[in-house]
Amino acid sequence: MGILHEGWQRHGKPRWSTARLRNLIKKDGTRTVDRFSRLRVKAQCESGFTIQELMVVLIVSSLLVTFSFSLFLFTGKLFTSWQKRTELHLEVSRVLQLIASDVHRAKQVLELSDSTMTLVGTSSIQVIYSVQGNRLRRNHHTVGSESVRFVLHLTPMKQFNKYSEGVGISLAGYSHSNSFSAHTNASILQSAKEEFLDTSQ
Repeated sequence: MGILHEGWQRHGKPRWSTARLRNLIKKDGTRTVDRFSRLRVKAQCESGFTIQELMVVLIVSSLLVTFSFSLFLFTGKLFTSWQKRTELHLEVSRVLQLIASDVHRAKQVLELSDSTMTLVGTSSIQVIYSVQGNRLRRNHHTVGSESVRFVLHLTPMKQFNKYSEGVGISLAGYSHSNSFSAHTNASILQSAKEEFLDTSQ
């Protein structure tokens, strides 16, 4: 009070009464306490994750990543296997179509065994099919892909008339762990047979 009294003597009495100053200090203190409480609640709300929560998030994330990677590898292997199997089917079908086409264009089946066939084409040109070391050859040239192992089986067809002649062709292809087989019957065309008989007389 002595300090306040000396201050009053120098500068005059304050405009506000003592009671009003006390009320103001009380209100300001309450306001400060309320503000501090709000800041503390806000700090609690903005606090980070606990260690247990972080561990759970890491475990779940690692499981999801592992599952996604395994699914990606499985899908890649499945696609690769499907692609190789499709390529093998196309290769066997293409070679089988080539053999059947040669039979259709031939004039005579000169020789026929289980895996060897000799055809006589136009201008007496011979077309010879044989299997050597799991490789299918046409006139000593390899037919088909080098990665495919072929097994050829030939059977004579029954002659429906004296001009009818044909071959039953069974072809199997093996590549890695995949295999595919196909069969077709090919006969010499009637016009080619008649032309061959006319020229040979």
